[in-house]
Amino acid sequence: MEVFDSNKVSSRPESLYDWMQEDRARTLRESGWAGTSRKYEHKCVGTGPNCKLAQATFGADKSVSDRAIASEHPPTPDYGFYAFNERFSHKNRPGGLRLTAAQSKDLYGAVAYANTLGLVMNCHVSITWGLLGILDHTEAANALTHRVIKALRQWHKDHTGRDQLAWLYVHENGRIHGFHTHLMLAIPNDLRLAFRDWLESRLSDVCRLDSMPKEAWHVTTPPSDPIGRQWTYFQYLIKGMDENEALPARVGWNSHIPVSRLIKFGLENPGDVRCRKKCGVSNLIGAKARQTAGFRSLLDQGVTDVRRLYAGLDYLDHLRRSILPMGDPEVRRLLEIEERVQSIIKSEEENRKRYEKQRRQSRKNRRVALKEEAIMQAKVEDFQAAERARREEVLRLFKI
Repeated sequence: MEVFDSNKVSSRPESLYDWMQEDRARTLRESGWAGTSRKYEHKCVGTGPNCKLAQATFGADKSVSDRAIASEHPPTPDYGFYAFNERFSHKNRPGGLRLTAAQSKDLYGAVAYANTLGLVMNCHVSITWGLLGILDHTEAANALTHRVIKALRQWHKDHTGRDQLAWLYVHENGRIHGFHTHLMLAIPNDLRLAFRDWLESRLSDVCRLDSMPKEAWHVTTPPSDPIGRQWTYFQYLIKGMDENEALPARVGWNSHIPVSRLIKFGLENPGDVRCRKKCGVSNLIGAKARQTAGFRSLLDQGVTDVRRLYAGLDYLDHLRRSILPMGDPEVRRLLEIEERVQSIIKSEEENRKRYEKQRRQSRKNRRVALKEEAIMQAKVEDFQAAERARREEVLRLFKI
């Protein structure tokens, strides 16, 4: 008895070959496999009805399939090697009050300016207000600023002797955890454990609870790699960005780069935050303090290279103005990074000159697109207003 060999299928009679292709096409179609992979896997080249259906749906060959995929999912612009790749996220889920580019730039500038003052935002706190019995968003936001942060300033002053508490926060409203707050702070390493105990006691007093669920609050203050962790916390805090928000870029052939490409986390819907302010920073590192000091962050200067944005050289500048502890391994690491950044700055200058014409055209195209979008949005709003007026008129006639 002859053993069937799939590798010799091409030598089989044409009718059998068509039958095998037809069976393969039917199996793939009914199982839902065809078209689910990026590879062109179905390869149904028979002449039967199932093969023709597969060819009509997914393309007769790989080139046709690739063109169809490219038309439905156009590739994102190339922003260079030194921005994070886009990640799968729930950014397209409707609803939610997302962060803007201006807010993300303000938060970045606050963290960078804190570093110039010698303060590293090395502590990340998350508070889930619903688990603490506070369901109203405005009430929770007020409890954070007036009853937690205000008391924390006094606690910090009592333990350090300095009224220099740097903090920033972002509110979110998750589908699972409800309304919660992400808070970044600059807490000295020797006060980490004391701060954890103080926060638990303070939240218990604010919420009038004898015991609190452990899931209601969380403090992360590892002592290692403070600069790296600081920027990781920052990127996590702004993951509720609007996918369409972009910032000016000084290099490359695109005049603007999406803020989502400057963080390593996928975008997430921050939910419907129903309080006046979605995010905030302390006066010590706020916009007014930065303006008074004449400080401009790298994002203010149009730098979008993530190797520079999160290098921590603002903190190294502070150390230089005081006493540079060369024996500190963190200082040695920052000095090594500084050497690499100098070469990056030189290449940025060359890149800026080379692609100035393309960036100018990109800015022009962006202005035209934004103008057309504004016109379309105005038309939509006028149409919606007219529809509301028409419905109200109909309801009024029915009442008469």
